[in-house]
Amino acid sequence: IRGIIAMADAWLLQKKYDSAYAVSTEGLAIAEEKQITFAIGIFNNFLGQIQMESGESLDTAIQHFNTALQSFKKINVQYDIALVLKNIGHAYLIKHDYSNSVKYLEEALQIADGLKLSKVQHAVLMDLVKAEDALGNTGRSHRYLLRYVAVNDSLQARNNRKAVYELEARYQNQKKEVML
Repeated sequence: IRGIIAMADAWLLQKKYDSAYAVSTEGLAIAEEKQITFAIGIFNNFLGQIQMESGESLDTAIQHFNTALQSFKKINVQYDIALVLKNIGHAYLIKHDYSNSVKYLEEALQIADGLKLSKVQHAVLMDLVKAEDALGNTGRSHRYLLRYVAVNDSLQARNNRKAVYELEARYQNQKKEVML
């Protein structure tokens, strides 16, 4: 089942929605047959993302996300719960249902803050800025924007440090090769 998850994820990342859908529905059938709760959650999350990102149906996307959320809650996988809550909040944002968007995004942010999931925080905060602004809550929107900028700066600094470390490692390897 891991291979099917990896294949569906790869198709989704490449935005090959037909292939991602075919693999995800196949994987979901197997996961349901074998009662693999985690995989049921993963494949429903993928199917929700496919529906949302391809513009097919936001209502169907939200149904898949809710099924995924229930699966992840059964086994208490906080990281995946945060991701699905982020996806539900984003779907409601696209639907212009800003109150529901804020509800789910704030729940996702609470988990992401607790687990220090900066990439999830990054996405959630930007959506919260948009949703709160659309609701006319400019003060809240501004506070989320300030947090977003801080998380964005932190991610950029981390990416820059990683790039420097990689360049330093390559330099040291080349230096060793020259000395041999």
